[in-house]
Amino acid sequence: MKITQIVKGDPDFSVDVVNTVVKGVSDNFQRLAYSEEDLMITLSNRIKAHENEVRESKTMLGRFMGLFTNPINPDRMEIDGMRLHQIFELAGQSPSTKIILGASYIVDPYELQQLMIRAEHKIKKRPQSQR
Repeated sequence: MKITQIVKGDPDFSVDVVNTVVKGVSDNFQRLAYSEEDLMITLSNRIKAHENEVRESKTMLGRFMGLFTNPINPDRMEIDGMRLHQIFELAGQSPSTKIILGASYIVDPYELQQLMIRAEHKIKKRPQSQR
């Protein structure tokens, strides 16, 4: 993540310091991998939240809010690179592009659900001792 502005009111605060701190924090978060169970729960919850956002965007208030914000696309959902990489790995699939752990990606929620189903099947096929 590139920081282009510093916090207002502190002219001595260097952009390089901010960049270094943010890069260090983001690098550490990239190393935090979810357990298989936590990954499936997190992705499932994210898909449910997206479905709720889509449903709410179809109401009168939601359509009005869509005039001032980015409208919700039911076929597009944002997911971070770490979770995307982990679900591909767990499902035994190869992504069509290199996944950068610190980046965010737009995916089709239906395709993500299909990937999760493949991952669940792989997990269930393993011996109990390897789960």
